[in-house]
Amino acid sequence: QVLLYCPDVVKVLVEARRVLKPGGRILSVDTDMSEFTLYSSDPERVQRVLGRLKQVVAHTTLPRQMPMFIQQAGLKIQTADSVTLMSAGTASLESWAGFMVLDTFPRMVEGKPDPE
Repeated sequence: QVLLYCPDVVKVLVEARRVLKPGGRILSVDTDMSEFTLYSSDPERVQRVLGRLKQVVAHTTLPRQMPMFIQQAGLKIQTADSVTLMSAGTASLESWAGFMVLDTFPRMVEGKPDPE
């Protein structure tokens, strides 16, 4: 989720294209901050956190903008997937990240379907 914070995503993608081996791939996982929700028993805290995120993120709707940026950088989209993530209760960020790294991302990269 680095690209969310980059003011010039096309410049980053052009550099990635330059250093990729022929046939190489880029995997981009980014959050649509306009669809991001957070719950807490303290609504004011939620508003402070969401407000701060919107201040530091360069592209709050990056997933929607990526096809345009990819085309401008001279790259082609091989596959594009949308993944809905939800954490309820006290689930930690580490457990979510572990699930994504060990389960979801490898299937996306290898083009394997979700398990039934």
